[in-house]
Amino acid sequence: MLNVGGVRICCKIMLAPMAGVTDRAYRTVCRELGFKGLMFTEMASAKGLCHGDAKSLEIAGFGDAERPMAIQLFGGDPDSMAQAVRIVENFNPDLIDINMGCPMPKVTKNGEGSALLLDPERARDIVRAVAGASRIPVSVKIRKGWAAGDNSAARFAAIIEDAGASMITVHGRTRDQMYGGTADWSVIAEVKKAVGVPVIGNGDVACAEDAARMIKETGCDGVMIGRAARGNPWALNASEPTTNKPPAFTGELIASKPSAFTGDPTTSKPSAFTNEPAASKPIELPREADIKNPQLYNAAYGARPDKAEMARVIKRHLELAIAARGERMGILEMRKHIAWYIKGLHGASAIRNEIFKLTKYDQILQCIGRLGDIG
Repeated sequence: MLNVGGVRICCKIMLAPMAGVTDRAYRTVCRELGFKGLMFTEMASAKGLCHGDAKSLEIAGFGDAERPMAIQLFGGDPDSMAQAVRIVENFNPDLIDINMGCPMPKVTKNGEGSALLLDPERARDIVRAVAGASRIPVSVKIRKGWAAGDNSAARFAAIIEDAGASMITVHGRTRDQMYGGTADWSVIAEVKKAVGVPVIGNGDVACAEDAARMIKETGCDGVMIGRAARGNPWALNASEPTTNKPPAFTGELIASKPSAFTGDPTTSKPSAFTNEPAASKPIELPREADIKNPQLYNAAYGARPDKAEMARVIKRHLELAIAARGERMGILEMRKHIAWYIKGLHGASAIRNEIFKLTKYDQILQCIGRLGDIG
């Protein structure tokens, strides 16, 4: 049990905010599979929210079935960040999270994301402004540092704790590493020693053994799973050592389709999804013998589900994406997810190449259905 500024989080495993990955459709799948930990929206632009940008408002939206939920914001100006908080608080999130770790050039060139690691005073002012404007706890996600040899994470963390952060997540890579190389878990331990608020470790965690080892080696209070959960929502449950195996996904709809969003968060809140599953042929996924390297696959993907469950989840995820975005955009966004789902299977490359050419629901199902026939 974690206590984050008075908010209790029952699970030590969290799903990382990932742009283009952790949208409402994916988060709904995770909840339906039994995941109980904290989840985050994709990062929403503070400036976009302040200007009433529809996409930013959509990103910040979520349904009650997705809780506990944090809305992640990014920006480099304290005033606009504070204003954005007042806007998204109308969605009633459990936490507000500030992104100070995104390494992408389109973000850092504006002095946002991990660029704030180079400007501790402005980072402090942003956290102070957000915490002062927020009636709910504020967390911050940071990285090890900007470049090799940067050992400022612990000092930086102490500054943002003093400014009002109630939780700090540390990704053990520098900005220059992007998502390559090996995460340095020792920096997580250093941050834990430097602050009194909960510290969440992030980087190179794919299964329960990794999560347990990170907690033991660093003393961190929880673990955030990122890329290991792409196409593998089961990894979230498999990575919680004290969590019982979730029940098999039944296909039952637990949420509803969002109504049209007016752009006024004080009067309009996106509701949950609703959609009727489209009729389709059964999806047949690969046999155990069709996995290229079962030991490697299981180690990276945790408790791999049986064919029937995997088929249902892929189909469910597809339906949720289409319900949220329409058939064309839903499929365009789902194609990368399907590529992640089938990673490690015989014939995945050929199927992936074909999927990226398809734009129709039935075509996608037929393509996936052929996986079981590939030896």
